[in-house]
Amino acid sequence: MRRIKSEGTTTAPAAVEQSHPQQGPSMREPPVMTPPPIPPEISALKDPTTRMQRAADADQNDAGSEGETITVTWGEELYSPQQFFTFRVGPFSSSTKVQRGESRAEAGARVMRQLEVLAADERMTKMKIFLDTMGYLFATIKGAKA
Repeated sequence: MRRIKSEGTTTAPAAVEQSHPQQGPSMREPPVMTPPPIPPEISALKDPTTRMQRAADADQNDAGSEGETITVTWGEELYSPQQFFTFRVGPFSSSTKVQRGESRAEAGARVMRQLEVLAADERMTKMKIFLDTMGYLFATIKGAKA
């Protein structure tokens, strides 16, 4: 851009035709995206008892009989903190028996809470191992270039 001088003073920049080609899409700043707010009916599903109860509500006969076996599975999670480098957490399964006075949903929620703790511990352990490995790789590459 050029500045235009008028009577010895400098004014604001004037619009001037660019003499170089416009930057390609790879040179542009990526748009900032803000995720939409989580609707309350979905955020309420974070509680395992609520999730299991919603499933039980679909089954009108959820009384459960004492000693009935319930199996809950926590699905596999795939994390890719950096392109081409991933780690997985899960799947985990656990079974329990319905206790006296407990519904299937309550028994399932009890097991789900245990699996959530297990998955969180496993996730943190694997993330630490992943970061340690990446740090080692970058240090090795940096040392090779020196």
